[in-house]
Amino acid sequence: MKKLMILLLTILFSVSAFAGGQQDADPAAAVEQSSEPITLRFGAVNPMNHPFLQGAQFFADEVNKNSGGRITIDLYPSSQLGGISEMVQSVQVGALDFTMSKPGTIADMGVKDVYVYELPYVFRDEDHLNKVMTGEVGERILAKVQAGGTKLVSLAYHSDGARSFFTTEKPVRSLADMKGLKVRVQNIQMFVDLMEAFGASATPIAYSELYSALQTGVVDAGENPVAGYYTNNFFEVAPNFTFDTHTMAPTIIHMSEISWNKLSPADQKIIKDAAVASTGFVKEFVARKNQEYIADMESKGAKFYELSDKDAWIEAATPVFLKYGAGLTDLIKDIQAVK
Repeated sequence: MKKLMILLLTILFSVSAFAGGQQDADPAAAVEQSSEPITLRFGAVNPMNHPFLQGAQFFADEVNKNSGGRITIDLYPSSQLGGISEMVQSVQVGALDFTMSKPGTIADMGVKDVYVYELPYVFRDEDHLNKVMTGEVGERILAKVQAGGTKLVSLAYHSDGARSFFTTEKPVRSLADMKGLKVRVQNIQMFVDLMEAFGASATPIAYSELYSALQTGVVDAGENPVAGYYTNNFFEVAPNFTFDTHTMAPTIIHMSEISWNKLSPADQKIIKDAAVASTGFVKEFVARKNQEYIADMESKGAKFYELSDKDAWIEAATPVFLKYGAGLTDLIKDIQAVK
């Protein structure tokens, strides 16, 4: 019932947002109506102090400024409008204008090229990832999302760094320490397979439930970049963080194709340019904040560990890389060629 109410409310708000001049999806009508005020809605699972929401706020401010105050984007953080899957579905039907998701969510819709971002250890480092995201290869992958019939227009990427494990009890210092751990993952088969390759047990649960799941022992571990670990207060219940950097998948900003088609070409350009600019903003924000986050968490009892056997992790993950990289050989080569 709660999910149904959320969906009904998002549809109601979406209709209101385009009332008074944005009801017709015809492009010519959109050009004529482009002087009308527009209010759009952006839903996300993370809290406002997370880099992705800081990036979303930057995006909203840029759109408002570059449209002369005519386009307003309201943010709904902290899963106010549902979990990731619910919000992606709302965006697909035009009940919500924007959200963001990891590539795996979109890959499960049939757009297999985006799986490349989720592959373990596919990027040399975070600088390599950023060059791919902001270059020709990254734009080509974004275009595949809409072309794949998802009803989503994927605009740009936000990256808060590599994902690593954190645990409630036993610190992870080597691959052997993963054996038997119950690890929360997204409900995506590749992540289930990766946890099994590491010797752990995958437990798919909603991100919004992870804190309580760690607190109550439903899971022993989760995985996030440093920023997510800090801003969601996971360190309070899982104080051991290990820099294994198993994936570096960015988050993708999506707009509803229905909402996009109601905009004039000029307004579409404002939206796209602001989203691209937000990528650089988030990169700089994360670089500036991560050391502050670590220092603050250490002062509150969190411990941070480096691996002694990184090659063993890469070797363990290789079967998963090959399984989900099948059919993406050319794309992987293009990524590896980015210097």
